[in-house]
Amino acid sequence: DAFCHTSNASDKPIEKVTKVFEAGNEVRARVIGHRPMENMVNVTLKESVLEQQIYSYDDIVPGTTIRGTVVAVRDFGLVIEFANNVRGVCPVVHMSDLTTSQPNWGKYKVNTKVKCLVVDCQPDSQRVT
Repeated sequence: DAFCHTSNASDKPIEKVTKVFEAGNEVRARVIGHRPMENMVNVTLKESVLEQQIYSYDDIVPGTTIRGTVVAVRDFGLVIEFANNVRGVCPVVHMSDLTTSQPNWGKYKVNTKVKCLVVDCQPDSQRVT
């Protein structure tokens, strides 16, 4: 069995779920949690979540190219968000294709979309480089 809270039924607010969905219809969903004691999974029907490439640290594979958003620019490098609560760090040494002592800091601002090559991912410690 699966459960979808009304807040996860659509990207847009829904007043009455029965006006949008009918019992017995098949829908695309993504598992976002589970309730082992009730033998049930929590799902979302939001298109924005269904289209996400990354949903957890387990989805990130070293060697793949993924897109993210810069959420912080620090002395040590960039903090990049790939999905809700899935973040990684791009150290200064990896911020450019060229071997330079300092990257072009003006190029990187908060909310800038970036394409990243995953060098390392440790899901247990929630670390991505």
